[in-house]
Amino acid sequence: MKKSSLRLYHYILLVSFLSFVLAIAATTWSSYKINTRNLKEETLETNRVYAEKLAQTTGTYLTTTIQTMAYSAKELAGFMDDEEEIQLETYRLMNQMNTFNSIVVTNAAGKILSASPEKLNLENQILNTEGGQQALSEKKVIISDPYLSLTGRHVIFISIPIFDDNQTYLGLVGGSIYLKEANVLYELLGEHFYEDSSYVFVVDRKGEIIYHQDEKRILDDVNKNDVVRKVLNGENGASEVTNTQGVDMLAGYASIPLSNWGIISQRETDVSLRPAKKMLLIMLLAMLPLVLISLIVLYFISKKIARPLNQLAYYAEISTDRNQEVDLLQIDTYYYEAFQLKKALLFSFAFLHNQMNHYIEKSTTDSLTKLHNRRAFEEVASKLLKSQVPFSIVLLDIDNFKKINDTYGHNVGDETLLFLANQMKDGTRLQDECCRYGGEEFIMLLPETGVQEAWIIADRLRKNLSEQVGPTGGIITISAGISTFPQDAANLVDLILEADKRLYKAKSEGKNRVIVEA
Repeated sequence: MKKSSLRLYHYILLVSFLSFVLAIAATTWSSYKINTRNLKEETLETNRVYAEKLAQTTGTYLTTTIQTMAYSAKELAGFMDDEEEIQLETYRLMNQMNTFNSIVVTNAAGKILSASPEKLNLENQILNTEGGQQALSEKKVIISDPYLSLTGRHVIFISIPIFDDNQTYLGLVGGSIYLKEANVLYELLGEHFYEDSSYVFVVDRKGEIIYHQDEKRILDDVNKNDVVRKVLNGENGASEVTNTQGVDMLAGYASIPLSNWGIISQRETDVSLRPAKKMLLIMLLAMLPLVLISLIVLYFISKKIARPLNQLAYYAEISTDRNQEVDLLQIDTYYYEAFQLKKALLFSFAFLHNQMNHYIEKSTTDSLTKLHNRRAFEEVASKLLKSQVPFSIVLLDIDNFKKINDTYGHNVGDETLLFLANQMKDGTRLQDECCRYGGEEFIMLLPETGVQEAWIIADRLRKNLSEQVGPTGGIITISAGISTFPQDAANLVDLILEADKRLYKAKSEGKNRVIVEA
């Protein structure tokens, strides 16, 4: 064999140095990933809490506003024919509240009796806008969708109906929030807890922005945003999202049930992760001197390590069989010592793996039926439980199996068990597990299978058996009980217990049946 000019310590030095560098890289990268994950989680939680706080504050403010307007509507009901009193009440309401940019009072026909501020010149006009007509026709408390008002502004209209003591509809009192001008939403939401890229925006029930720090975004349709869709479904929470402008965001969201609005508090992902990136750069710069020193130290250590390894290679050569097999001759070895050590180790590992595979198969396979045994079943089921994958189990056994053994002998009993095992394998899918649980008890584990589909599979097996002649020369029947995760139980012990109860019920009700309810 041609000797390589490379010495063993060269390879030790290379491998050691690569291992050292890779270990540092893995540690640094892991630290960076953990740091970014923590930053994301902290930002998401902060945004979630903040969105919920703002939603609660805004909801409370709207409730108070409606209550104040309801009181004013009750007062107005007493003097709807007095123009001066109506104007005074309109001005009082406008001055008392800072919710609205303007307030109007109309009669039942929609004629504006009073408006504040006066410069709008809305008196005696008909409130024929989208929000006004909705309020007049529905005669109830309304928080409208955005629409174009009589003054040409995009507004949200909050209105309260006016009824007299006989519940006769007299008109309404309503306030407008000008969406593209300074309004109450700016006062409630304008001050945010960050001074960087974080911001809050509010959407109405259709997914249109009704508040945003950038006025140009008002009335933008952002319904395709995943977070917006969630909040419009009444959900509260936090998640990573790519917004409608293609920017990755960490968003918290909360709904306002009273108005069917949603509040989203979000921050750019890149900005949130800047501290982690800065820390990564600092760590890399700090490690450079350590890498250089390590290279020098590894050089001397590798030369020292090579000496005993040469001796180990010698003992490996004289203690193993010199007969070389064809496959081993094809293995490329770079130096003498590696060839001898690899030869001995490959021989040992091959033997060990063969033995391990043999014992693993024996420990997980039933020797008679060649199905998985109870241990293998519990391992597979535990993995499904851990990953929260739904599944069903069918616990079954052979009816009157003791009688078969007593009448025909244990050999026929074994043939009957094998017959059932083959029928189980033929009647299930590739992803299903068929197991011998013990004695004449068997289990079918059916991943991602609901109770109805599991019943179909089990009952098909039962029918197939009842239509065939078994090893006894007669018909073999089975009884089965089915349980499903997570509907019936949250752990394997209780799941098997539920299936066993249903198996017992199948037995008690006459056998040869499949039961899905205890």
